[in-house]
Amino acid sequence: MLSIRDFVRPSLRNIFSGAGIAAAVSVFATGAQATLIISTAPTSNVTCTSNTCTQGKTGSGVLNVTQLRTLLASSSVQVDGKNRISVDAEITWASVSTLTLNASELTINQPIAVAGAGGLTLQYEGFNQLLLGAKSNITFWSTSSNFTIITIDGATSYTLVNSVAMLASDIAAKPDGNYALANSYNASSDGTYTSSPVPSFGGNFLGLNNTISHLSIKDTVAGHQVGLFGELSGTESSISFLHLKDVRVQGASDSQVGGLAGVCKEDLFNISVSGAVSTGKSTSGSEPGAIAGGLVGLNYGGVENSDTAGTVKGGRNAIVGGVVGEDDMNSSTEGGVSAVYSTATVSLNSGACKSCSVGGPENAAGGVVGVNYGYVNSAYATGAVTGGSFANLGGLIGWDNSTTSAGNYVVSNSYSTDSVTGETGSSVGGAIGFDKAPGYISDVYWDTTTSGITNSSQGSGNIANDTGIAGLTTAQLQSGLPAGFNSNTGWAESPSVNGGLPYLPAIPPAK
Repeated sequence: MLSIRDFVRPSLRNIFSGAGIAAAVSVFATGAQATLIISTAPTSNVTCTSNTCTQGKTGSGVLNVTQLRTLLASSSVQVDGKNRISVDAEITWASVSTLTLNASELTINQPIAVAGAGGLTLQYEGFNQLLLGAKSNITFWSTSSNFTIITIDGATSYTLVNSVAMLASDIAAKPDGNYALANSYNASSDGTYTSSPVPSFGGNFLGLNNTISHLSIKDTVAGHQVGLFGELSGTESSISFLHLKDVRVQGASDSQVGGLAGVCKEDLFNISVSGAVSTGKSTSGSEPGAIAGGLVGLNYGGVENSDTAGTVKGGRNAIVGGVVGEDDMNSSTEGGVSAVYSTATVSLNSGACKSCSVGGPENAAGGVVGVNYGYVNSAYATGAVTGGSFANLGGLIGWDNSTTSAGNYVVSNSYSTDSVTGETGSSVGGAIGFDKAPGYISDVYWDTTTSGITNSSQGSGNIANDTGIAGLTTAQLQSGLPAGFNSNTGWAESPSVNGGLPYLPAIPPAK
């Protein structure tokens, strides 16, 4: 079975250890490899004979997209690139033909639309590298079309779905299958689901940069796992290139809730979620209790190149985070959050919580992660974090207990900007609400101008001058990348992007 490693080039996966997303993006942008470019320019250094178009032995080449469309009108076509194929012009055809793109790396920057009964095969070799750019998606007008991915591990055929109901039905029949979203889907006509449409899934799902919008779920049963997927539990499985827009996902007391999934043990790559996500309160003795995250409630997997917007809410003693509620890496998984950002407003309605106590992981809220046992690298949050009494509240992480036996920094190269406020007895920090295990933080910042926390010693709420955390003014954050932030850790800065604040080129913020 294919995993996220079949879709993500190693240079992007290395962001977990602080390697450079931006460096990889720069290579693609400058065309430092012998690339076959499909564009509107005249064909050059590419020869098309019969049903195969082949790049010349040396140098880059261009295949004119109109020529390719003409060929597809009458026959299937295979395009063979030497090292990399870059799709820089929209490809659409309505015949029964199949297009095969074959190279070591595939970069798709413009839409591909299979408008008839034809098919698409993506074949990439060596390091199994595929990237869908921000302006691209792949759509199929018919779910009967063939969509196949071929790697060194063999060929995998994907079942195409075009609705939430179809996805749920197909997964119920084959819970560990391979599925792809054929086109964007507006779920408003589905009404409100009373539980997760897909209770459990152990396979792979490729969104193909398509969007599911207006999904509404309201589960009133305590202790449920709530999201588009209740639980993602596959081994070496993944969800990738999927966007959820204007969702409304609500769980009851002791429920783990996320826009995408309540509980995740898979890898997630290039996911975006916007909307409202909420859980109820944690009751006494409940385990794991009420947890909510804009993307995932309780996470044991890897979350990369993803973003969230909207609101994330929880009740008394709950755990809430803008991207992940609780990041709970263990020895059997590769849990962690890297190259993510959130603009979501995060709030914890703890009220007059007599049973709450500062320093424990419950009653915690953070702009990116509520409770962290794993790692958080190259992340930022710009949404407000609020809580009631005796809460652990941080602009980046609410409660942190991340440690490694090797003593590596596990919270690093990250920042937060918006206000962090709590009531009586709360532990409030510009970046970390409560740092349970100090010494594992490096190059973490908060904005002293906008956060309301101007005390330079209050990077974490419980430790004055906590090592690895520093306060900077907005002007300082805009004046150049702070220490630890550079292209090797995935960062860039421009006056015209993200208000002049640091941003991640691999997941540029919405304008």
